[in-house]
Amino acid sequence: MDQIAAERIQEFEQKSGMKISEFKTENPIKEEIRPEYIERQKRIYRQKMEETRKQLQQQQK
Repeated sequence: MDQIAAERIQEFEQKSGMKISEFKTENPIKEEIRPEYIERQKRIYRQKMEETRKQLQQQQK
């Protein structure tokens, strides 16, 4: 497994011209989350809740 990973890393570094160690290792969650992302997640959540509610109502009938 490590051999495959090493080969992939080497292949990526050759193609991109960058070293893996140059990439940021900071946690991206610490960065500010865009409001449109939050709104989209809320919309998806509401839609799933609505679908679940409808399914439950149909099962009760």
